[in-house]
Amino acid sequence: METVLLVKQFKGTHVVGFDIAGDEAGFPIDSHVQAFRYAMDNDIPCTAHAGEAKGPESVWETLQHFHPSRIGHGVRSAEDEKLLDFLKNTVYTLKYAPPVISRRTYLRLSNCMQQIKFTGMGFQ
Repeated sequence: METVLLVKQFKGTHVVGFDIAGDEAGFPIDSHVQAFRYAMDNDIPCTAHAGEAKGPESVWETLQHFHPSRIGHGVRSAEDEKLLDFLKNTVYTLKYAPPVISRRTYLRLSNCMQQIKFTGMGFQ
C-alpha cells in the first residue's frame, strides 16, 4: 500500500501510474490486491507483470484482480487460446522486453511471441 499511496500523493506531477513486476511464480498476488483496488478507486492507471514465469494462469489472475491497462510480458498467453482471444478483443497490450534468459527459454518465448503476433495483437 505504501507505494500506491505515494502514487496518489504525487498524481498530477510526473508520476503517471502504478505497476507491479517480478517473478509471479514465486510471489503470489494476494498481498497486492488491496493496493490495486485502491489505485482503481482513485483513477490511477495500472500495469502489471504476468504470464512469463507462471504461465497464462497468472495473466487470468492478474486481469481478474488487478484490472491493468497493460500486461508486462504476458508472452505465455499464447499457451491459452481463450486468453489470447480475450486479450485481443479487449484491446489489451502486451509489453515485452527480452530479459537475459537461457537459450531454451528464449526459444520457447520466441515461439509464444510468434503465436501472439499471428493474432494481430500489439506488443510494446
